[in-house]
Amino acid sequence: MGGADLMIPGLIFPAEGLPNVEEGELVAITIKDYPFPMAVGTIAIATSKLTPLSNLKGKAVHIIHVYKDHLWAMGTKADPPDLTEMPVQGELEEEDVADGTEALKPVDGVGEAEAPPTGNADEEAKTEVSRKLSTDEIDALLRTSFYQALQFKLTPKHPAELFPMPASTLYSTYLLPSRPIDVGSEVDVKRSSWKKVAKFFKVMEKSGIIKTKEQRGEIYVTGIDWQHKDLTNLKRYKTIESQPPALSSSGPSAGSSVSNTGGSDRGDGGSAEVVDLYKPHGPKVIAIFEDRNRSKDNLFTMAEVRSVLVEYIKEYELVDAQNQRFITIDALLCDALLKKEEYQTVHKLPRDQLLQRLIDKMQPWHKLTIPGKDPVTK
Repeated sequence: MGGADLMIPGLIFPAEGLPNVEEGELVAITIKDYPFPMAVGTIAIATSKLTPLSNLKGKAVHIIHVYKDHLWAMGTKADPPDLTEMPVQGELEEEDVADGTEALKPVDGVGEAEAPPTGNADEEAKTEVSRKLSTDEIDALLRTSFYQALQFKLTPKHPAELFPMPASTLYSTYLLPSRPIDVGSEVDVKRSSWKKVAKFFKVMEKSGIIKTKEQRGEIYVTGIDWQHKDLTNLKRYKTIESQPPALSSSGPSAGSSVSNTGGSDRGDGGSAEVVDLYKPHGPKVIAIFEDRNRSKDNLFTMAEVRSVLVEYIKEYELVDAQNQRFITIDALLCDALLKKEEYQTVHKLPRDQLLQRLIDKMQPWHKLTIPGKDPVTK
């Protein structure tokens, strides 16, 4: 709120993803849990390139106008509603930045349109109830969402190379989409008794369900006890991720994905399922897949792309000896994934950033499955 440009590490990544905004378009900026915009600027990078796993740095928004700047002082100097309870600049700790402190909203129709009101009285009643959730209820729902994420989204059959996984990634990519569909949007660690993602994961570690380690100020999950009592006889429920989004007249935005996690929804009348797939594109990227005996004509899920990359890294012993989070860039990875201006300056990259760069170089495909019809891939 001091007028400085908004940096990428300060962004929030909601379960449904950021709005679809192209570089240079206007956006409004809000503070976490505060609905009124506090600044206006132009987006410095297309939101389609921003994901929780991208690990990108740099500027996200070039600020044009911010609350209490000179332009504000020339007007009525009105204050936004109920601002007295919001944190001021300097009160946010480093961990808040890791969790995400600010969110983007399209301005004047730029980006995704808001879904129209449903007019459903039952849904409005549920929303009213969810606003009154107590701290104890939010704590319980966070725990339940965590168990659901482990058992049914991550699953015991997860690729071994997913770990060690940053706690922030497990929280944003797995836990948040696994919140219950009826009250999930109100369940957030900052409304819990723990307040911080790191504290929540420490509590989970004390319960014995996970093992963690701290490296350079970041918490990593290194293992999961799949025989833990809280994971036995766990019942699957409908999650936020299983709810199909309202589609605009132009259809879903690029990169959107709807995952059906309810096992009982496979029959007639169940929800559609969209799976993101990726195809090797370009001779250098194809060379990586052919090196691992994968056909350039196949379509791969993100987990399968990760497996190919991990096999390549292990085969050529590219893990950095001093910091295993980083991968040494060899000649093939350099040609396939680096920009020309990076050839002489970038020699190592974090695992997740390397994966995201590989995904960005591949052709996006989608597999649509509608109950009662043959799957369509295009």
